[in-house]
Amino acid sequence: MNKTPGNFTNNTKSDILIIAREIMYKDGYEKLSMRKIASRLGFTATSLYYHFKNKEELVLELVHESRIRMAQFISNRLKKLSDPVEIVIESVVSYIDYGLQNPEDYKIMFMLPYPGILSDRLKEIVTDKIEPGILDLAKRIEEINPEHKNNSVDLAHALWMMSHGYISTIITSREDIVYDQESVYKYILKIIRLVITSPFDKK
Repeated sequence: MNKTPGNFTNNTKSDILIIAREIMYKDGYEKLSMRKIASRLGFTATSLYYHFKNKEELVLELVHESRIRMAQFISNRLKKLSDPVEIVIESVVSYIDYGLQNPEDYKIMFMLPYPGILSDRLKEIVTDKIEPGILDLAKRIEEINPEHKNNSVDLAHALWMMSHGYISTIITSREDIVYDQESVYKYILKIIRLVITSPFDKK
């Protein structure tokens, strides 16, 4: 039997987001619908609108929660570190760890296509909030090696892109790419340490 608004529990909103996350991870944004979520929960579709104005607002809330969780995860891993080299390395490690431990969050934030207006609003939630982290990473790189002063932002973006590629490949289970996950992970860390501490090659 479908549930009416009077049957809602204190966890109803969270339940809606959990189901929406599962659907989007498996089928993408286009396959997500309020009716499909309601069916999974045993509610009427109308009941969901007590919590979210529409599908777009639900997705914005979902992505916002995912970004907050990721930011907190990384912050907790960095707060006891003081050495710039270890901070840069742990920034990448914790980013990778979060993505692999929370593939639904990661895919929803960074790997799914969204329609125009929604895409612009999501950029404000995710991309624009990540950029300060990139700039902080660039600052740490400059502390480690002043020779990187003029290219530290590009280097920080390169580290993010390398991490993103690694996470995305694993999440999508690319069968056309044969590799040893643990070995690649170790090489990524070696590359990071080598690049940020080595003299800058201007060629």
